[in-house]
Amino acid sequence: MDINFAKMTLELLKYNKVIFYGAGDIAQMLYGELLKRRVNIDACVVTDIEKNGKSFLGKVPIYQVDECVSMLREKGTIILIAVTNKFVQQIEKILYDLNIKNYLIYSAFLKRKKNLCCKNIKIKRMKHVLWKYWNGIWKIPTRIIRILLKLKRILKRK
Repeated sequence: MDINFAKMTLELLKYNKVIFYGAGDIAQMLYGELLKRRVNIDACVVTDIEKNGKSFLGKVPIYQVDECVSMLREKGTIILIAVTNKFVQQIEKILYDLNIKNYLIYSAFLKRKKNLCCKNIKIKRMKHVLWKYWNGIWKIPTRIIRILLKLKRILKRK
């Protein structure tokens, strides 16, 4: 994964509290990188606390989402959804149902790679055009010579 941590850091530093939604592999990876950039993670929120335990990496408390709604709605608090895209829609629905609108999705900070498929098609088209052009350049003199020779023969006959 190629994440734009500079952009993410700038966005998260605008808020007083940063809370992760999720406590899995992605959250762990983000936690380490954000700590290097001096972004403090205040808490983790999960849908089912029984699967995750009481603390994230032994440092950050984990809460069940429906138990800490008031904390999530506080002004100056942002939730960073740190889960795979498979669960993002489900989490967005949970937050919407709880009337929580202050969240970001980590995948919004993924660096987008240029579409190599389109690039390959463009290159193939360019090769085709160049091939036609190249062949045309070399064929033009021979074509002109042939046409001129034919014209010369025709004119001689008359």
